[in-house]
Amino acid sequence: MNTYAQFCGCGAAIQSIEVVRAESQLIHLAGEMESMSTADDVIKVDGNTITLTYVGRGMEVISLCLDEKYSDSTRIQYARENMARLEKIKSDLVSWAA
Repeated sequence: MNTYAQFCGCGAAIQSIEVVRAESQLIHLAGEMESMSTADDVIKVDGNTITLTYVGRGMEVISLCLDEKYSDSTRIQYARENMARLEKIKSDLVSWAA
């Protein structure tokens, strides 16, 4: 957080905006991935959960976002970690399809 944000007292607002931005990007990515679903890799987004079923290989269930009981910084970190995980999965799905 920069000095101006600390001075004007808007640091919390900036962090809240970052939560919304990170979670929105994550939900958008999950939607993109759902459209990549195939007979071998079934991807379903249901509310705050993405379920990835790798037919014959297993499945993975990920809660996309944390609720408001967690701090903004924890929610941002969680969203960023999930973004990285979903980007890796998306990359793997694209390479498997090639």
